Parts: sequence; C-alpha cells; structure tokens
Amino acid sequence: MERAVLRHLLLTGLWALMPPGPGRAFLFVSTPRTWPEARRYCREGRGGDLASVLGPADTRRLLELAGGPAPGRAWLGLHRDGGGWRWSSGEGGHGFPNWMAGEPNNLRGKEDCVEMSGGGTWNDAPCGQQKNFVCYQVTGGGGGALQYTLIRDQKNWTEARKHCRDRYTDLAVVRDPSDNAAVSEQAAGTSAWIGLSLEAWRWADGAGLAFRRWGGEQPLNEGGGENCGAMDLTTGTWADEDCGREYAFFCSQGKRVVMKVGLSLGKSLNPNDPEMTEHLLGQIRSELFRTVSMGNTSLRWREQSDGLVFHQEEDSRGGGGGGRGGG
Repeated sequence: MERAVLRHLLLTGLWALMPPGPGRAFLFVSTPRTWPEARRYCREGRGGDLASVLGPADTRRLLELAGGPAPGRAWLGLHRDGGGWRWSSGEGGHGFPNWMAGEPNNLRGKEDCVEMSGGGTWNDAPCGQQKNFVCYQVTGGGGGALQYTLIRDQKNWTEARKHCRDRYTDLAVVRDPSDNAAVSEQAAGTSAWIGLSLEAWRWADGAGLAFRRWGGEQPLNEGGGENCGAMDLTTGTWADEDCGREYAFFCSQGKRVVMKVGLSLGKSLNPNDPEMTEHLLGQIRSELFRTVSMGNTSLRWREQSDGLVFHQEEDSRGGGGGGRGGG
C-alpha cells in the first residue's frame, strides 16, 4: 500500500476500541454462570464486556472487589480464538519465516513467544523467560525503512514489548531476509526477543494479551476443551477452563471510539479482501504506535450489515474506486 494512501486513512479517521483507563469500573457478580452466559450479562445488562486484565493494578482491584484473597475462581474475558503467529505491531502471519529445524514445536504448550538465535534463526520459547531484545523504529521520514536497536536488558517478552513501544515503535518485525540479517547483526550473537508471538488467546473485547498471568503449568487445555479463562481468587493467576462450567465473574466497562475510514484504490484492488483489510489494519496500527501513545488500545474493523467492511462511494467527479468503512 502506498504511503500516501496510509496518510489519507489516518486523516479521514479510524474506528478503535479503547480499553478503559485507570478509573474504569469493574463489577463482580457472585452468581455462578457459564462463560457465554456471563458475557451476555456483561454486554446486555451492563453495556460492557467480561473484564480484561491489563496489568498488576487490575489484578489487585479485582481481588479486592471479590473480597479476596478467597477460595474459588471467577470468569474473565479470556477466550481461545484459534489465533496464529502475529507480530506485536499487528501484522499477521510469519512474514519471512526463518525457524530453526524442528521449530516451532510449542513444547509443553508453553512456547508462545519468539527469540532470534545468535545465528539468525527463530525459536519459540516461554514468554516469561528473561532475554535481551531488539526494538525497531521507522526511519527516512516515514518511507518504510526500519532501524533496529539491541537492548541489553534482560526482560520477559511482555516487558520487552512495553519498553520498545515506550521508546521506539515496537519489538522487531522481520519482513524479509534483509530485515532478518539486520536484526541478527544487532543481536550480535546473543539470543534476543523479536515481536512474533502466538496469539491463541484474546480478551472478549478483541484485545490481545499484552499482559499475561497464567498460573503454574497453565494453560493446560485438559481434554482439548478448555477454551475460556478464569482468575484464581486466592492468587490472582489465570487458568483455562471448560466454558460450560459455572463460576462467578467480572464485568468491565470500556470506551468505544468509532470513526470512518476512507481510501482510494485502483479498480483492480478489493478493499474487502481479508488479506487487504488485515494488511491495512496492520499498517494503521504500526503508524499509530509510532506517532502516539496507544497503551493497550485494540483496533479492529467493523463489519456492516452485509458483512463487508468497505462500501464504494461514487466520485463526485464521475470516477470510482473509492471506499469507506469502519475500522
């Protein structure tokens, strides 16, 4: 996508779902319900959703609200959506895959984050391991060139991502062999986190897991049917559970910002093609993270009543090829 089109998108608007700020309201409901029933209650009865946990402060607040530490568990908005490998900048897929032989193997179901080895190949590893990491930022006046920086400070993957977003653009994204060579050169023979992770879990509001607090060996997915997440009210850690089990639950109220997006494309391009919409969203997300503080804001397209994101608008000068939709 041409840079001019991306700028046009940002100027004409974007639809974002923003998680609530520090003062957001949580609700603890002690009446046990299944995960789908709890979600319906939060959405229809309270206008929000099942709670997302964005950091340690949220964990403390939820435990206090439940009168904890206390025995038992309570549903959160966590659910397994199938997911796939994604860059933390929002781009889907592997890009340029350069896995070690036999990887990724997701050993014991715990290896959801990716490190680059000293030789430049990739390996999936537990996200809680402490490693150096590589950040990137866009250079050349927004022309698309990426500059990589090795941070020699041992952090887990989530902490590394926050550091990169606070000071650069994001954890390193690798699009082609040239990028891979540049990141490997920066890593200088050490093992370092890059921005690829396995997003098997998401929050009910659509946000990814920028913060993780799984307990012990969790998630276990015993029997292959534990697709919803609950909080242990004694420890504040998370566990995967069968969505049909009945637990107390937490609701939260978020802030939804809706804007229109307009773009101009050649007639041969279809803005409703899934690969195109995903690419556009990744480009917008990367640009926003580079220029403004996004925190844990979640961006997603809004499908209209006919299932499409974009609708073509007539050009007042008699042309076509434009589209407008919700993001």
